[in-house]
Amino acid sequence: MFFLKKFRNRANYFLVALIIAVSFNSLQYYFRDIGYLDYRELMDLYYIPYASLNCTFLYLYVISLLYPDRKLAIKHKLLFAPFVFFLIVTTVYKMMIFYNPSSTGLLEEYTGFANAHEFFSVIYSLVLVGFSYKTILKYESSDQTFNHEIIKRQLLWLKITLILLFIVIVVYAYLMVRVILYPNIFISFYALWIGNSFMIYWLGHIGIYKYGIHKERENIRTFAVANHFEKPISKKKNENIHKLQKLLFDEKRFLDNQMSLETAASELDVSKGHLSRTINSELGMSFNDYINSFRVDEAKSYLMHPDFSNYTLEAIGLEAGFNSKSTFYATFKKSTGLTPLQFKNSTAN
Repeated sequence: MFFLKKFRNRANYFLVALIIAVSFNSLQYYFRDIGYLDYRELMDLYYIPYASLNCTFLYLYVISLLYPDRKLAIKHKLLFAPFVFFLIVTTVYKMMIFYNPSSTGLLEEYTGFANAHEFFSVIYSLVLVGFSYKTILKYESSDQTFNHEIIKRQLLWLKITLILLFIVIVVYAYLMVRVILYPNIFISFYALWIGNSFMIYWLGHIGIYKYGIHKERENIRTFAVANHFEKPISKKKNENIHKLQKLLFDEKRFLDNQMSLETAASELDVSKGHLSRTINSELGMSFNDYINSFRVDEAKSYLMHPDFSNYTLEAIGLEAGFNSKSTFYATFKKSTGLTPLQFKNSTAN
């Protein structure tokens, strides 16, 4: 991500930082669990208070992903203050141990401080996960008016990520309480290692995959705006059908995956029932089949275009107006008898 130009994006940098922080935070404890380090070696030499840093990167990733052109405010930069504080205290402790390696009192005092840091980090992380989720909901609710020049991100995957992170943090809090209450009993953190490993994979793979789809959609949208594909509009239909055709095609409203019969009827100032009966009688199909015919034709134009030969089918389907990859596949095959991939391969041959 650092070396490929297409990934040079502020949100991706925070994503990389998040993955690195989670990885190193897990690694330092893992080394102790497997006996590679004892507790004193860990605290005196290797321990870094990453836990107060992880969800800071997460929150800044969410902000930068949703609002890439918005500059980070001072309040966002101040989110690093707890980590800086804990890091300074940790550094001072390591320096004192370096000059007085035989001291045991320092370790006992710092152990209490480290435990306080872990508890603070749990609360801090839960707060930042909550703020991240709230930011997503605010983004989704803002300006629902369709604009074919603006692509709003699909964020279900990110909301699932935050829920999974919430679960991991709760598991971490439970294990930490047990460690502090029962210091002489070995407490396995294996469940946490599994959770963290999964989150690293999920964030790295899904996060980059979704970023790639969004960039592909932006490229397709730019091309589509500059190269308007012509579709013949029949003028022999009645006035409402003609207005509907102009709404869906001329105004590109078929690209709006929220466009429904009710919305169309409202914009054409006719009743939903009347418009539905008119479409069925005049066109011999339902509203959904009619609007999907525009979307299938749009998808075909992208599937056949050499500039998009390496693009994901999901990006093409979403840009054609479908609200998910599964809906795109099912509708396309119903209309053409072929899956999008089969159609793409047949036209390439």
